[in-house]
Amino acid sequence: SSAIGTPVPALSPQQYAQYITPTAVSNNPSTYDTLERGTALVDQKGIVNEIVLRGTPSIKLFNSTGIPAFLKSQGVPNSQSENGVTSNWHNGITEYYKGTSGFDTAKSDFTKAYDASNKQFQGAQTFVALATAPASKGNTGSTSGTGNTNPSDGVTLPVIGFISYLLLAIIVIGLIVFVLLLVLLNALFKRGQRHKDFAEADRQATVAAQQIQEQEAQQVVQLVAQPTPAWSQKTVKQTAPPIQQVTPPEEQQRANGMLGTSVASFSAAPVAPMQSNGIEDYPTVDMGMVQQNGVNDTEKTIQFPANKQRMVRGGNRESGGGGQMELEVITSTDPGIKRQYKPNEDSVFALKGVRTLNEQLQQIGLFVVADGMGGHANGQDASRLAIQTIIDYVLPRLMYQNGASETPEKLLVDSVQQANHAVHQHNVDNGADMGTTVTATLVIGTTAHVANVGDSRTYLYRASEGLSKVTRDHSVVASLVDAGIIKPDDIYTHPKRNQIYRSLGEKPFVEVDPFEVQLQPGDKLLLCSDGLWDMVRDPEIKRVIETPTPKLQQLGASLIKAAHEGGGEDNVSVIVINVIEHAPQPLKPGLEPIYVQENVHMPTRL
Repeated sequence: SSAIGTPVPALSPQQYAQYITPTAVSNNPSTYDTLERGTALVDQKGIVNEIVLRGTPSIKLFNSTGIPAFLKSQGVPNSQSENGVTSNWHNGITEYYKGTSGFDTAKSDFTKAYDASNKQFQGAQTFVALATAPASKGNTGSTSGTGNTNPSDGVTLPVIGFISYLLLAIIVIGLIVFVLLLVLLNALFKRGQRHKDFAEADRQATVAAQQIQEQEAQQVVQLVAQPTPAWSQKTVKQTAPPIQQVTPPEEQQRANGMLGTSVASFSAAPVAPMQSNGIEDYPTVDMGMVQQNGVNDTEKTIQFPANKQRMVRGGNRESGGGGQMELEVITSTDPGIKRQYKPNEDSVFALKGVRTLNEQLQQIGLFVVADGMGGHANGQDASRLAIQTIIDYVLPRLMYQNGASETPEKLLVDSVQQANHAVHQHNVDNGADMGTTVTATLVIGTTAHVANVGDSRTYLYRASEGLSKVTRDHSVVASLVDAGIIKPDDIYTHPKRNQIYRSLGEKPFVEVDPFEVQLQPGDKLLLCSDGLWDMVRDPEIKRVIETPTPKLQQLGASLIKAAHEGGGEDNVSVIVINVIEHAPQPLKPGLEPIYVQENVHMPTRL
């Protein structure tokens, strides 16, 4: 450096080196006179401890010993008292950090410091508020010095408090983990118990199914030992056996104006053999969006034209006398939600009419729901073959026989047995493995004859008695309920709920369960596949049937909708027969098809 006001000569970069490297000088004070004023003297550690002040003999260096003399020579007193801001601030800080015992004094000192600064010292004003606030007092460290303080906000967090919070957090987390472990262990225990229950139920179901199969086998042996029934005397080569020739009696020919003609017998038109492997082999009938009874039917069906408002009337009971009733019929079938892109394996048939018996007119009706099994189109083939065989067997005998040769119950049971033989023979001839359930109702007069095989059901709804199941399921879970092994509600969740031990097509002979219902005005018969009752429990079916509707067609749509809302896991088909009472009106013999499935044909001579 140089004296103030003395020009500093410009230096070249090469001249900088002499000033960068320190030069050692002798400790002899006389040598200081040669040094420039302001030269720093450093020790061996590089620390500046002296500065050359001037080259006079009186004061040569500016150091700890020379400062007082320098100040004195300049007329500066040795000490200076602190001003009010500094002294009060220092005192306030000291008192504040003593803890709650010094808050009042600290508050006073900070106030004085604030006033002494002409109210410009905002830090003092801040500490006045901290010393005043109760929350700050509670968080300030004590005089013991065991706390860690934060002077920036005046908040003290004792070490013991931090440890307490940490322990509390650990305890809370531990409790949460413990509760979660308890919940997990409980869920695992319940799951294990549920697996044990299912395993036990499965074992019991297997035993029950084996027992049922043994009983069925014994029944087959007994049936084989009995005289061969008339319907089985022919070897069936077609998918549906031709109807036996029936000669109408002379009285019936006269009633129908057939005397003088060469009609001595008739047979139903045989059904075309079902050799297809898929629904694409069936003929396509472009019917647009076919509406069946007011409901969009997803299956392509042949809807015979019929006056839906005309009701068939008949005499009371099978004799034809007494009061008259009408049958109002609707049908609905749907593939379901989960199977909407697969062939509908359900098949439906509904027909009502009037026949002449003992010179009296009598109302009749034949209604069938079949649920096919076998996958893809095989189940569809089985259900339609069964229906074709039943109508080929029943309708000619129903219209051209006086009824003395066989009862309506036997007629219906034999038709189902004939259907079983047809499906079984188809399996044998084609190496197939298809089958079907069936529930069928034959109404004659005011009596409904019901037959079923499998788990398709027929219900009776009567306002005074509610909903009751007419048929009995031939399923494993139904046998477990009957044996008291499981509860009735368990049939909807049991792992073997879809296993049936009796169906058409499995064996050459099948046991058919017959039932009889005496109809009353106001009754409703409901025929359905398991796609309805497995998705909609009986109380809900009852509620839907009881709900008033302007037209009966809406009831079928409501039942299909309920099955969809229940899951829609299977094909669902329903037939509802409503029995109503009307004033007597003239009756005319004839048949009125209500619903005929595609590829199912009415007998040609009826």
